[in-house]
Amino acid sequence: MTTAKGFRYPVYSDTPDVPRDLEYLAEDVDAYLTAHPGPTGPTGPTGPTGPTGPTGPTGPTGPTGETGATGASGPSGPTGPQGTAVTILGTYNTLEDLQTAHPTGNAGDGYIVGGNLYVWSTNTSQWVNVGNIQGPTGPSGPSGPLGATGSSGPSGPSGPSGPSGPSGPSGPTGPTGVSGGITLSVTNSGSGAYVINGSNNPTLSFIRGHRYVINVNASGHPFWIQTVSGAYSSGNIYASGITNGGTDNGTIIFEVPFDAPQLYYACEYHSSMSGSITVSDLGPSGPSGASGPSGPSGPSGPSGPSGPSGSAGVAVAYSNGTDAANLNKIFYNTTGTPPSGTATGDIYIYY
Repeated sequence: MTTAKGFRYPVYSDTPDVPRDLEYLAEDVDAYLTAHPGPTGPTGPTGPTGPTGPTGPTGPTGPTGETGATGASGPSGPTGPQGTAVTILGTYNTLEDLQTAHPTGNAGDGYIVGGNLYVWSTNTSQWVNVGNIQGPTGPSGPSGPLGATGSSGPSGPSGPSGPSGPSGPSGPTGPTGVSGGITLSVTNSGSGAYVINGSNNPTLSFIRGHRYVINVNASGHPFWIQTVSGAYSSGNIYASGITNGGTDNGTIIFEVPFDAPQLYYACEYHSSMSGSITVSDLGPSGPSGASGPSGPSGPSGPSGPSGPSGSAGVAVAYSNGTDAANLNKIFYNTTGTPPSGTATGDIYIYY
């Protein structure tokens, strides 16, 4: 429920919410006055100056300035008191032995432990290692009388290993290992063909930069590689990268140069024992893979514009060839000779 100015009346209730209703009223009055401001009144007199507010918080510390120049050295301090003299009272093998024998000490007490000097510290109440100490070697004393032979002591620990002796002489060279590379096996089928890896006079495929091991076992049929096809040609032997070429019972090593041309192989004595060597930068192409599945059909394209209309056709009159007056006729017979009366535009059929 509201007033004419839009103020909300509090709703009657046995348990009224007074703070809420007052808050509603304050909100409604504020909204009304904001929407309907009254005329501005005259400026009132200047009020007295208010008290000074409290000091604001300190701002953040600025960046550190550059380091100033070093000041002059101050005067030397007074000489310190005389230090405490150290008296070496004995030696011990370990620090534990010293601590067991002398749990405490006095200022200036010192003992040698393994070549190091330990002194008693009155500040920490413990023995402190102040470093290695060793005086000059004294003169040798006179030899004492020979004492009785004592019993054998226990065996001492093993000494450190001596330096390695010089290297012994190199052993003999071992046998040559099996030559690596792509292996071909060459035999012969009589004097008619070389049998290479089971095929007669096959075309070989060599790749530039690769190494081939050709094991020849064809006695009486020297295996040569040359630059011309057909029978053996001594003037066209190819030798670059080839070791032991022309053998009939041994191993030929062929390290194919990167500029090797098309090559051929041939028997020195039988022209029928020959074949081709295809040389390439890559290996032979493998078989084509299976076709992949067909893709989905694309959407139909828009229809093209209609073509221009054709010229009017020519009427044709059917005839057996006797009507010479009609043009554009069809003549037909079984003689193979067009009948008389044909003209431009006629059709002749021989059957």
